[in-house]
Amino acid sequence: AENDWRAPHVVALEERGGAAGEEILRRFLAAAAA
Repeated sequence: AENDWRAPHVVALEERGGAAGEEILRRFLAAAAA
């Protein structure tokens, strides 16, 4: 697995706090399923 998989938009969402966690998870799962 890549150690630096996170794209800049994902990092930006993380900086907005826990409320973005669900969106981060959705994007991660979508990328993993692609």
